[in-house]
Amino acid sequence: MAEYEVMAAFFLSELHQKYEENVTELGHIREIVEGIREDASKLKGLSGDSLSEAADGLEATAESVALRIKDVEDFLQFYLKDKNSVGVVLLERDAYMKINQILRWNKADVRELKRWINDLKEICVKLNRNPHDLMSFRRLPTIEMPEVAIKYPAWAMDKNGYCIVGPEYDEIMHIDEVMDAMEEGTNPFPVHPVSTHLA
Repeated sequence: MAEYEVMAAFFLSELHQKYEENVTELGHIREIVEGIREDASKLKGLSGDSLSEAADGLEATAESVALRIKDVEDFLQFYLKDKNSVGVVLLERDAYMKINQILRWNKADVRELKRWINDLKEICVKLNRNPHDLMSFRRLPTIEMPEVAIKYPAWAMDKNGYCIVGPEYDEIMHIDEVMDAMEEGTNPFPVHPVSTHLA
């Protein structure tokens, strides 16, 4: 199978659903194996044709179980043998969880939000993705700010008036400092980044 086809099969699959199906299948296989063990213990009291028939039945069941185990093995080999592919899935999950955490920020301490945004940026570097492709930073939870502060740009403010500011969301300033800078015309970020950061 060509590399493109392999990658398409990997990323276009409902991987989580396939995982759950295989976990369920392993549970069924375990139950069958327990049944084989019980049947095997009954063989001790059999002889002649009865023993032969029971042995044939166990052999057929064991063959069926082996095939089902092979199907699970094929799933693991195809979808999870490539460490890079597994890493991508895990990183994408981490990105989703981090975005969810960011969007649920309680507006108590902007330093916490800044740390989470830095975490997301680091994950995105590993994924070779732009954070703005994954979320809109204008949707960050925030205490309401004056419109002029938003243009600074200030992206989010906590309950104590501290804001995440700048095009990289990596600086913290009090709202009073932001307002003073805007009034004095000393904004260090004269290029308004909103149009490029609304992805």
